[in-house]
Amino acid sequence: MKRKGIVLEIQNQYLIVMTSDGEFCKIPPVDKPLTEGDEVEFTRTVKAEKASQRAKRSWKGWTYVAAACLLLFITALPLWNMVFASAYAAVSIDINPSFELEIDKNYVVTSVTALNQDAESILKNIKWEKRPLLEVTKDILTDARVHGFLKNNHDVLIVPVGLKNPEASRELLQLMKKEIPHLVSNSAGELTITLMESTKEMRKQAQKLGISPGKYTLYDSMKRVNKKISEKEIQTLSISEVSSAIGGFENIPNIIQYSKEKMAAKPEARRPAQVTKPVASNVKQR
Repeated sequence: MKRKGIVLEIQNQYLIVMTSDGEFCKIPPVDKPLTEGDEVEFTRTVKAEKASQRAKRSWKGWTYVAAACLLLFITALPLWNMVFASAYAAVSIDINPSFELEIDKNYVVTSVTALNQDAESILKNIKWEKRPLLEVTKDILTDARVHGFLKNNHDVLIVPVGLKNPEASRELLQLMKKEIPHLVSNSAGELTITLMESTKEMRKQAQKLGISPGKYTLYDSMKRVNKKISEKEIQTLSISEVSSAIGGFENIPNIIQYSKEKMAAKPEARRPAQVTKPVASNVKQR
């Protein structure tokens, strides 16, 4: 009796076909040329039972491969987002422990990197996931004081860096100018916070030196007014030690400082020297 089936697999010695009722059969090769998907007539089979098992295994194998690919795609999506989604901005916090926080456009912390061993000892106590930048900053300073890092070193350097948009650093600086005074005035002990603005380019240079963006920005500014601090020193000194070595940060351009001693009047960024307008001449022009 003649039967019909769809060709699923073509081998030199046999064909695997599937009949209309779902049966898998192994049949001898035919004289005419065939491709997979063609319909073929046959009258006898070769070890039909084993052919059925093999075809089923082959079908299951392709099903497993397809399922594995789908699972890999689904599970890889978070990793893809994590690797390729860039942060809105980064904020460098330096005492002697040094940290770099990355934030999204809503100023929520997306990652924190401990840049030295002292920072690692503090970071394990900080809950930063999906928390506002200023709250995490406050917790870092509080824990640093508990561990004695602010006992002798009262200086803290905080430097925002715009990543997606250069204006983000200035935007963050304005935010901190409003909030940092409250943090300083409510601190349990002596505290001086210095703010500076930085760029993506300086952050890249900092990464080459193995230091925080804040320290590199400070180092770059000091080179213009004071050449006593070397690259090696900026890598190892605390912010208070750097300040002492150069006689204070007063001569560093473009800094904003907040301390309890200066909280009587609202601190502001150093203003540029006023340009005197020329006095109008009384001499009549011809």
